[in-house]
Amino acid sequence: MSSPLHKIRLNDAAATATLARHIAPRLRRGDTLLLQGSIGAGKTTFARALIRARLGYEEDVPSPTFTLVQTYPAPGGDIWHCDLYRLTDTQEVMELGLDDALSDAICLIEWPDRLGPDQPDTALLCNFEAMGDHHILTLHGSGSWQERLADLATYRSDVRRAFLSETPWVDWTAATVAGDASSRSYQRLTGPDDESVILMDADPAAGEKTAHFIAIARWLTDHALTAPEILRADTVNGFIVMDDLGPTTLAAAKAPENALYDAAVDVLIALDDMVPPALQRMTPEIAGNMVTITAEYYHACNPAPVAAAVRDALQAHAPQANRIALRDYHAENLIWRPDRAGLDRIGLLDFQDAFLAPSGYDLASLLRDVRRTVSPAQIDRQIARFAVGIGADREMIGRRVAVLAAQRNLRILGVFARLSRHGKPRYATLLPRVWDTLMLDLAHPALADLRKIVLRDLPPPDRARL
Repeated sequence: MSSPLHKIRLNDAAATATLARHIAPRLRRGDTLLLQGSIGAGKTTFARALIRARLGYEEDVPSPTFTLVQTYPAPGGDIWHCDLYRLTDTQEVMELGLDDALSDAICLIEWPDRLGPDQPDTALLCNFEAMGDHHILTLHGSGSWQERLADLATYRSDVRRAFLSETPWVDWTAATVAGDASSRSYQRLTGPDDESVILMDADPAAGEKTAHFIAIARWLTDHALTAPEILRADTVNGFIVMDDLGPTTLAAAKAPENALYDAAVDVLIALDDMVPPALQRMTPEIAGNMVTITAEYYHACNPAPVAAAVRDALQAHAPQANRIALRDYHAENLIWRPDRAGLDRIGLLDFQDAFLAPSGYDLASLLRDVRRTVSPAQIDRQIARFAVGIGADREMIGRRVAVLAAQRNLRILGVFARLSRHGKPRYATLLPRVWDTLMLDLAHPALADLRKIVLRDLPPPDRARL
């Protein structure tokens, strides 16, 4: 199968028809579209709209389930609409005369698996997936398809413009804000009086969950912490307008390191004392399973030994997943607000993947940051402050931070390797930092068994690997 070109969420039949009409003018004689998907996934709706768009008028377009083939004389090439569901042998396909049509007509073929090895290599595969209240369409193609369908990237932009057209911010100036490792993108919208809001574009077709972001944001603000206020949201299409917490992250702030990290850890002390919402728990078993991605993308090996060692380390030193963890709590995801007081000095971002984890998970994320070096003195200072703040033993918290950071950064090795393979090569350049940070934590005596297995099964990221 060729590489996916586009992945698009279709909320209803109208959206499916709109997309078909968008693709129709880009087709030419000899093109084949293989419409793959289960019954009711949207294949016939798509084909019907595309045929009408090519014809230029509202022709009756019945399903060819029983006739097998419906043909339409159309400008720029006849159209064959085929439904091969009832066929059982590839020879029957050829008896339809489809072999000639594939080279001279525009062919829309439902149930293309019936073609067997005779599927054209130059076809556009349109894979429809029914996902409850919506469908996901993934387009696969090679050759000229990438160029001809390049403007489908604007399809998402059209949906975004439609969302903003119903808001007060429709004509505000947009500037891109640096994103993260996810598929989400952000823009700062600035009004005529320099007031600003943030637009999040989190495409559900890419697995983004805006509803979860909204729920966690509201939980945080309900508990007197500074998360963005949600001003307008479209959770179906994945757009949120929220207030702008400020332009400066902790990573870019010019304040003294103690002031920055004291403020960030004060938020973690406050979070540790709160009754968390109902979320998925990172149990020792789940923590072990989370690092198997490293054996898949960073270095092919048997994932079972390292997963078991991670599980055993958490079972021994961090067994209870009973505190909320915002998950990606580090300097690039925290907004520094020096003109504010107390906990309001820290603005919180990127918490849609929050779960329940052992106390200290976000502290490990903050202090063992793979993008920014935190001094050993600062690490010791904040572990001690956190321990005092939650009334825990300092040595126990230090040990727990080492265990949780090792689990986290073992997983990040795999995540960054996957990102670098999927079009984000800058993440490969971070792998040596991830490895070095991992080695710092594996030096803790409590992690001797895990260290032995990691050094046995995972090589460091040398130049050849990068």
